[in-house]
Amino acid sequence: MNAGVRSTRRSPMRALLLFSLAATLVAACSDDPSSPSGPSGSASSGAGAAGGAGGAGGSGGQGGAGGAGGAGGASSSSGAAGGMQGNATLAGVVTRSSKPENGADAKGDLYIAVFTDNPSKNMAAQMVGSQTLADVDMSAAGAKIPYSISGIPTRPEPYHITVFLDDDENVNPNDPNATGPDKGDIIAFELFAQAFPTATDATEGTTTFDIDLNFTLPFDP
Repeated sequence: MNAGVRSTRRSPMRALLLFSLAATLVAACSDDPSSPSGPSGSASSGAGAAGGAGGAGGSGGQGGAGGAGGAGGASSSSGAAGGMQGNATLAGVVTRSSKPENGADAKGDLYIAVFTDNPSKNMAAQMVGSQTLADVDMSAAGAKIPYSISGIPTRPEPYHITVFLDDDENVNPNDPNATGPDKGDIIAFELFAQAFPTATDATEGTTTFDIDLNFTLPFDP
């Protein structure tokens, strides 16, 4: 963990982009405390197979071992809000290709949210599901953390998936507007395309979608 470290390096475009990411992603994952074709990730559809990797609902991230050193703690998950409950599940594993920097250790809470649109471009994009995996360990290069988000409405259009590892553990779920991904946190995002991983849940049942955390924030948004 590397709490309290701050950088003086700034880029207006990146800062604006990451501010948008922080505001939407953390707010979405905090809506129910009980509970990016993207640049990283792969998808395949299949009917049935309820729960997928890691199990459905609140048991999704329990002991999320799967790669070398990969371990996860308890999880919380929520489905679609606003009367959009569906019968599709998005499940898979989260991996890490980006290295921890500035003393970070790639351990912390993992936040995953599913949106109807790209929240970095459309602040009104609706969240249809989310999961928080507590105290995951992605310090090993081959770590794989299972996740599963159920209750997603089926549709032909792709969903946008936002993911970040809160390495310095400074996200406050009671104050989502004040904190978000910051220096040292690892996210799944393509800066130049301004795109998150995308996956299509066109049929009921489980769609397998693996996500890679491919970018470590070198500065605070």
